[in-house]
Amino acid sequence: MTTLDCVDVRALFADLGVSLPAGGPNVSVSCFAPGDVHRNGDRSPSASVNVETGAWLCHGCGAKGGAYDAALAQGRAPGDAMELLKRHGLVGGDDTPRRGAASRSGGDRPPAALPDEATLVQWQQDLQGHAKLLKRLEDRNGWTARALAAAGAGWGQADGWREKRLVFPINDTGGELINVVGYLPGGEPKSLALRGRPRDIFPPVETIEGHEVTIVEGEGDAVSMNVFELPAVAIPGTGAATGFSKYAARFALVDRVNVSMDCDPQGRGAREAIAAALHAVGVDVRVLDIDPGRDDGYDVGDMLREASEFGADGVASAKKALMALAREAVSWSPPGDVVSEPAHEATSGVADEIAVPATSETPVGETDRYAGRIIDLDALLAKPPEPIPWRVQGVVADGTLTIVSGESGGGKSWLAQALCTGVARGQAMAGILCVKGIALYIDAEMGPRMFVDQRLRPTGATTAEFQYIDAMGLDISMPDDLVWVRRQVEKLGANLVVIDSLRRLTPSKSENDSDDMAPAVSALAKLARDTKAAVVLIHHKGDSEKFFRGSSAIKDQADALFALLRDPNDEDAPRTLSCGGGRGKMRYAPEPADVFLGISPECGGVESSSPPENPGPQVPAREAVAAAIKAALPAATKTEVARKVGRAINDRTFRDAWRDLEEAGEIAENSRIWEGSSHRQPLDNMTTTTPLHTEGRRREAIYGDERAAA
Repeated sequence: MTTLDCVDVRALFADLGVSLPAGGPNVSVSCFAPGDVHRNGDRSPSASVNVETGAWLCHGCGAKGGAYDAALAQGRAPGDAMELLKRHGLVGGDDTPRRGAASRSGGDRPPAALPDEATLVQWQQDLQGHAKLLKRLEDRNGWTARALAAAGAGWGQADGWREKRLVFPINDTGGELINVVGYLPGGEPKSLALRGRPRDIFPPVETIEGHEVTIVEGEGDAVSMNVFELPAVAIPGTGAATGFSKYAARFALVDRVNVSMDCDPQGRGAREAIAAALHAVGVDVRVLDIDPGRDDGYDVGDMLREASEFGADGVASAKKALMALAREAVSWSPPGDVVSEPAHEATSGVADEIAVPATSETPVGETDRYAGRIIDLDALLAKPPEPIPWRVQGVVADGTLTIVSGESGGGKSWLAQALCTGVARGQAMAGILCVKGIALYIDAEMGPRMFVDQRLRPTGATTAEFQYIDAMGLDISMPDDLVWVRRQVEKLGANLVVIDSLRRLTPSKSENDSDDMAPAVSALAKLARDTKAAVVLIHHKGDSEKFFRGSSAIKDQADALFALLRDPNDEDAPRTLSCGGGRGKMRYAPEPADVFLGISPECGGVESSSPPENPGPQVPAREAVAAAIKAALPAATKTEVARKVGRAINDRTFRDAWRDLEEAGEIAENSRIWEGSSHRQPLDNMTTTTPLHTEGRRREAIYGDERAAA
């Protein structure tokens, strides 16, 4: 037998990310058993390693093994672990592990037998039928029967176990069972896997629905997140963080990953290692420290236990706190890199990713919600004024919120649909200029089948020209629903967003309560500002002379307010789209002239109509067309402008307005391009830079145009 002179146990463990203390022959280390075996993550090392052989023993839980076991526990594959032993002299020339190097927990025994599917189902039924145990788990851990069922948990005794345990099935990416983990409340060890079987992420990240997931430590914490109804996956313990790079690519299809480990040195170190591995493959990752002031292994499971003492309200409050922590977290960057500015309000969801230097005042991973709020007004005054970025001329501009109200059946939805079609086509609808872009209709009124049958088919449409979301049942006054809506706007790169309607999408709030309406409507105004989308919110008018129904806060928080009015005595009379007379609102532009519309499905929803008798003072048609011409520039030809304005090239009013502008020097041809006199960003170009948000640019950089657009 060969000697041990060439063995370097310290170097082997250093390669595993474990620094062995000086001294010997036995030195103290944290246990290599899964992290949830020890209640506090074994923050006070309870195991010892023999620096001559690599054998280790935990004096707390009784686990033991050789260097090979330690390598597996640190995330190395069996083949890699054997190569590591060879490189450091713990495997002889005949490939025989030297003394202390081989597994002491399993030796040459075969892997424990996996339960079959029928057994797993029986265990799940046994758990759900065990009322006393379920009560104990809820009292002790806060785990509900529903959360346990969602995790596939059962109650049974697997091969090699001395007693029955709470069983969590571990599946691979293909859904095949590869292991089961047994949890025993108050037991030693608390957590136990099958001998000789691999561990994996629980549950597989591929099974998670939604765009955001949180990584936690231990299967039990994944169940706790189920109680909070927040998508989560668990790693077996902090040891798995060292080799997390082998899992990282599986998270590439998730928009955002949060990492929340135990509040102790091992947990925080594992959190950074996982974040680095995910960042390396381009994943947007945020690190969450649920209590920076603690160092005792506190985790989401402890948080749930404390919250459960206060019943459903306590759990709801804890969930809200977790969601707020996730929303305010910044994208993780390696130390020394720039960090992202977080969202300024809790309702805004994912932060706009504005790079600011990492300084001592804004450490990496912390939130500075005041960044960018001190503005140099002199610098802004020194620049020329910017034109209003109209998306729908005179109605709504990019980055603003317009409310369109009207009586039930008054044609609000027909108008909104027509505006979506006009933006999608980049042409005027009913004489209202629409700038080309991506339009999104968020519908909580009709539902997809009724919308298709009662709205799209009557227009003669055979294909949809704009995007559609069925929002029935959502509540945009709730942060999680608002964040989801924002993500869809960002993903699509939507330039025009119609939200139909305020009443249906704030079911938990009272329209007459300013404390309810002010935050709900202001959140939509901020959604418009943050995403640079033009947002049109459909609302009901009511029976009074007021342009809208409900609290004055609804009008106060909007940038513009229009009413679609109709003659109550004449159903066929033209509708009047108005924001005048002091009853409407236009914050950022002169009050526009009233627009007269007829309901016409054949024309896409609405058509231009003659004003009724005695309509009051009106802006002359030539002036209105002139304003539309200037808004349509730059353009290559006069014909292109006429098409955008919705006029024929030989239309007398169009010709006269064009001549007036040209003679006044307000428009001119420059290098074969017709431009206005002011230096403006081309409106058409504005619509080609989709998506406008940083998240879209990041995904485009990773996946390319086609996948980013998806």
